[in-house]
Amino acid sequence: MAIDFGNPKEYLESKLDDLTEGIGETYGTKLMEELISRLETTITDFNKEMEQVFEHLKSNETNRRDLLDKIKSGQPIDTQANEVVKKTSKPAWEEKIEKIEKKKK
Repeated sequence: MAIDFGNPKEYLESKLDDLTEGIGETYGTKLMEELISRLETTITDFNKEMEQVFEHLKSNETNRRDLLDKIKSGQPIDTQANEVVKKTSKPAWEEKIEKIEKKKK
């Protein structure tokens, strides 16, 4: 059973209704609206980051396959060019993960 996060607000509202019956009466609708807004933003950001991760993985796989094809065909490989590509800036999601890992230590 797949969950469609295409419309995060609709999904969150449907799931939170059951969980927040008492909260809505106690804290008012403004708090609930803020909660839903923040959750929607979190899901949207997560989806964007996951799309970037998968695009990066696809790109790396394409590069690996090209390199393997060159090796198999006996073409010369420019190792310096490969090193330059590796040393370029990291995607934002990789930097976030590294920061989190450093905080854990």
